[in-house]
Amino acid sequence: INTMVSLSLMEYLLESGTYAPGMMLVDSPLSQLSESEYISEAETIKDSFIRYLLNNRDGQIILVEQKDKMPEFVKNSSWPDNATVRVIEFTKDKDHGRYGLLPDVND
Repeated sequence: INTMVSLSLMEYLLESGTYAPGMMLVDSPLSQLSESEYISEAETIKDSFIRYLLNNRDGQIILVEQKDKMPEFVKNSSWPDNATVRVIEFTKDKDHGRYGLLPDVND
């Protein structure tokens, strides 16, 4: 619910606000969703939410989520044709992906 309220506020500010930031950061909105046994594997709440963000965004949306919680089409990079998406994987490995949020900072 917090993510949907934030998304609505961002859209309202883009339409009517004087100082609209044009971006939104969402941290783990999918991790607390409980899936019903009656929802088919292909069309889950998570899939629908990500597809909605891809097809209805006006500003920049940064989504931070655990890789295993993401829908399969995100893991396989099979985006819709109109999607401009950049996936950044934090790996704590200097040779693969991105080590962490801040560049040149290691444990």
